[in-house]
Amino acid sequence: MLYEAFRGFAGSVKIGLVQFTPTFRATEPNWERMRAWAESVHADVIVFPELASCGYMYEDREDAKPYVDSRSALQPIEDVARRTGRLIVGGFAERDKGAFYDSAFACGPDGTAVYRKIHLWNRETLIFEPGTEPTIVEFQDHR
Repeated sequence: MLYEAFRGFAGSVKIGLVQFTPTFRATEPNWERMRAWAESVHADVIVFPELASCGYMYEDREDAKPYVDSRSALQPIEDVARRTGRLIVGGFAERDKGAFYDSAFACGPDGTAVYRKIHLWNRETLIFEPGTEPTIVEFQDHR
């Protein structure tokens, strides 16, 4: 699904929304699907769902542990963003210094920003730590 956004601003931005069912209890096939779609969808901004890297919802922290990635898992998505000039946004279960976060990545041609979900809901609190601050992303003169 593609949308034109921000008409009348500093140009228009075409946004591609990719809705798919991630393979549960796996990460590699989900990262590969996101990479392939990021390559093939003709849009300036491509958006994937929350926890697209591993599926949703695990019983507890121990159940989720094998499917939580470090930021290095973003490398193939970052490569596509740099090569194509696109902004690629999606969700992943992030591991950092032993803590797990329900995170969103925004990989663009100039770098990557990561947002850690602040307001965890229901059973998410059994798995993830809350983030502490919002993230602002700039892309093609838009925020």
